[in-house]
Amino acid sequence: MKRCLADTHALLWHLGGAKARMGRAARRWLSQADGQRVQVCVSVVTYWEVALLEEAGRLGLPSGFAAWCNAVETSSAFRVEPLTSGDVQIARDLRALRDPHDRLIAGTALRLGVPLLTADARITDSAVVAVVWD
Repeated sequence: MKRCLADTHALLWHLGGAKARMGRAARRWLSQADGQRVQVCVSVVTYWEVALLEEAGRLGLPSGFAAWCNAVETSSAFRVEPLTSGDVQIARDLRALRDPHDRLIAGTALRLGVPLLTADARITDSAVVAVVWD
């Protein structure tokens, strides 16, 4: 089974019905996950980013944060990945990425040996991790 790791915005857009904002390849991977042909991993760092966005009022979760997390965790399309010390070790070396969340998520993708579903140009341009989007 193919696997990938979803960046925070990719997961939010997918779950929020904003699939038109996503690249064709990313949409295909996520639709295959819904059909259980692809496993989409979600870093626990994504939970933290979503919590911060909601707290700052930049993101509205109609059912609330706990329900959003529960929806991810109970979906057969997703697998929540913990943050490990290995992820942090890898992230320390990803100096081309300035955002600490990006570094941790990319480090997790590298540990897992999977591509990252992301539209983030900084991550794509850095070429530190394989990216799936367009």
